Amino acid sequence: MKGLWKKFERLTSKCYTYLAGDVTNEDAWDKAYEVLVEIVREGRSQNSNYAKELYLLDDGTDYEYDVCGWLQDYLDYLDTGKQYEKIRRICGELISMFSWEEEKPSDFRFYIASSFGAEGKKKEALEFCEDWYKKESGNIMGATALIYARTGVGDFEGAEQIVRRYISEDGACTDENDIVYMAAELLYKVSGNKKAEKRVSQAMKKYEKEVEAYFSGMDEDGLDFDDLDDDDLPFN
Repeated sequence: MKGLWKKFERLTSKCYTYLAGDVTNEDAWDKAYEVLVEIVREGRSQNSNYAKELYLLDDGTDYEYDVCGWLQDYLDYLDTGKQYEKIRRICGELISMFSWEEEKPSDFRFYIASSFGAEGKKKEALEFCEDWYKKESGNIMGATALIYARTGVGDFEGAEQIVRRYISEDGACTDENDIVYMAAELLYKVSGNKKAEKRVSQAMKKYEKEVEAYFSGMDEDGLDFDDLDDDDLPFN
């Protein structure tokens, strides 16, 4: 296992080296992913409960390899290269690979939904998001994805129904609902609802200014942003 982790480390290092030099090397990214899958497979051959949750790969290695961070970078890399089918395949594999009892694979499902939309497969995106929302109606990422999907097929009324479940006309944009505000802004822009678009846009700008002012003040105090949790923000 130690040898596999070292191999993973070497390959991920190559990934970031190529990125820094603005050089494309898909092979390094794909091989690193294959090694990661092999690590999970090998671990479970020795212990069936090995890394049942994705975060345990980082937790069990003292976050030495930043697996979760690297996976996000890998998917972003594929998205930049418009490799949407591969994104769906990998996200599907990751969802199947772990139990997701402690946390939901919302990020990976959002990547899948976004990949359909980016490819112009609006009906497929809608079907996927409707199914996701049906299973997890309280999941804000699933709700946001459905807003985008319904907007994409012109179901503005249906999209607004979801928006209203999360934000009100006099509500505030926060770090907990900002993704809904972004989806709502697009909805109102596409549907031609200028009044609602302006209201949502103003709420987002107010939130952005609050964030900027807060971090600007902390920078003056010489505090480290990396030590902050979301709960530390005064405007949550």
